[in-house]
Amino acid sequence: MTRSIEQAAVQRGFTLSFYFTNFTTEDPYILEQVRSLNVNGAVCIGRFQDKNALDFLKKQFKNIVYVALSSVDTQMDQVICDGYQAALSAMNYLVEKGHRSIAYIGSGLTERRFRAYQAAIQTHKLPHSSSMICFCEYDGFSGHQAAERLLRQNKTLPSAIFCANDNTAIAVMRCLQEHNIRIPQDISLMSIDDVTMSGMVTPALTTIHVPKEEMGQVAIEVLESRLIKRHSIPLKSELPYKIVVRETVKKL
Repeated sequence: MTRSIEQAAVQRGFTLSFYFTNFTTEDPYILEQVRSLNVNGAVCIGRFQDKNALDFLKKQFKNIVYVALSSVDTQMDQVICDGYQAALSAMNYLVEKGHRSIAYIGSGLTERRFRAYQAAIQTHKLPHSSSMICFCEYDGFSGHQAAERLLRQNKTLPSAIFCANDNTAIAVMRCLQEHNIRIPQDISLMSIDDVTMSGMVTPALTTIHVPKEEMGQVAIEVLESRLIKRHSIPLKSELPYKIVVRETVKKL
């Protein structure tokens, strides 16, 4: 997404001056760096763990666009692809394929994709147990560890695992293969993102495509519209997701 933001900005004659990862208001150095920026606008990407971060950024930048998989309850321009609905679609797809024992691996209680997993469990009256839920960070190492926990905690494998993102799913896939568990013959696997690697692993990962490049492009279009005063009230643009069917979900 950052690449598409930069490309769209350059095409419009903008210059991408600076960007941070893991922004937090608890780091004095980062706060000082942000205060020193002389820019016309800002694009904020992703879910902010620090609840004060967006309020701080709104005060620093008159023109700001928030880009993420969930909207925020604040007055600012937003470009969204609904992660909650995407996760519901993934769960519904697994249920349509006959799966009723579905585990979850991903971020925890405040994560909208996990809440969608819980909602689908209730809606479809699926069997559930705390042993089928393994929280982890959004990185490969944590995903691998979570998969190991899932295997230790369950004598009987679930028929499917829903992972909150592709990086986690790819790590889970590696763990399952190390235990000689076949995908999708022994267990199905599905996630959200559609990163490049998801189509290159073996078997290729069935996932939800999030239009990150388009989200980046729209973010710059919205920012430009704000800068030239084409709109003044907060604008919310929601882009669609889609299921990408590959090789990791078996029909029961």
